[in-house]
Amino acid sequence: MTDELKPQTPEETPADLEACLKQRDEYLAGWKRALADYANREKELAREKQAMAGYATEDAIQSFLPVLDNMKSAMAHVPAEHAGSEWVKGVGFIVKQFEGVLNGYGVRAFETVGKPFDPTRHEAAGEDDAGDVPPGTVAREVQSGYELDGRVIRPAKVILKK
Repeated sequence: MTDELKPQTPEETPADLEACLKQRDEYLAGWKRALADYANREKELAREKQAMAGYATEDAIQSFLPVLDNMKSAMAHVPAEHAGSEWVKGVGFIVKQFEGVLNGYGVRAFETVGKPFDPTRHEAAGEDDAGDVPPGTVAREVQSGYELDGRVIRPAKVILKK
């Protein structure tokens, strides 16, 4: 018999068994670490993917906000003789539907008039003496501000009280 195939004596077995068990435990620990690293990476990729989808949604929404602003402005400037026409009512329904769709995505316009100026939510477009609010308070809104899931995506353009 060769040395490789010869049976081990009882005194040789425990040391070899100990070495094999130690190596097994090292390999098992390494595999568990690799599996945990893989699971963590999968979670991180899912978070990144969700964040990217959120940024894409925000970009699309921001491109539609000027359209909504223009539609609201057009509705605010309808001549008195056309105010009751079915066509104007229909356009009004379209504006409300547009706002509903944006609300479905978590977009909300926020109130500004009468609130203290907040540079994180407002963009000052000027000052005016009009209005019965304290100085430094928003007297008028020039352009609506919007939030997406509680985060400002477009600050409101406002006129402040002098």
